[in-house]
Amino acid sequence: MAFLPLAGLNGGVDIMRYAVIVALTMGIGATAATAPPPWMDQLVRELEWMEGALLEASYFCALAVMAPTVVDQHILAQRVVNILEGSGGAHFDPRLTGEEELPGVLPRLQALALALAEEDIPLPEREVLRFTFANVNAFLALAQELTLRGASARHLVRGAISLRQAYACLLAALGPGDEDQAYLGGIRPLLARYRPLMEPPAEAP
Repeated sequence: MAFLPLAGLNGGVDIMRYAVIVALTMGIGATAATAPPPWMDQLVRELEWMEGALLEASYFCALAVMAPTVVDQHILAQRVVNILEGSGGAHFDPRLTGEEELPGVLPRLQALALALAEEDIPLPEREVLRFTFANVNAFLALAQELTLRGASARHLVRGAISLRQAYACLLAALGPGDEDQAYLGGIRPLLARYRPLMEPPAEAP
């Protein structure tokens, strides 16, 4: 990704360094009294949209795993592909959506990364976003590849195997609800970190 690439990682040492940065900074700023910067508002709005889109994608992916026929499996898997790629994607099928323009999670994530690259973001926050975006992008790319494999499988069982793996990747991109288990970040841990900062402070009694 263009924003905060993980180029230069030196094996496990650097990976652990980024993990420690995330762990140490995940709760910083939650009680800050200052107004949040404009980039944070855009970040939260985009993350909320991505969370909803990935929940929808995981729902269709689960249905595809349980599909009774190969045809049903292909249709449901294609709906996941549409959500991930959007209407500009190479594998988008407009027959399965009523919207002429459907934003995809992958292009929206990349557009968000490009927009944030132009912002003056403090280094600790930048490291958190670098680490998390790289992992989310990797999980979504794997989910896309596996879903396409499931959407073209000739046998129901083989398709279900690929789609189970895709489902796991979608959940990994969403991330856990418990911040203590967010070892590789995710959409939900970022929301848990930044969304409270967008709420107005409670008035003193």
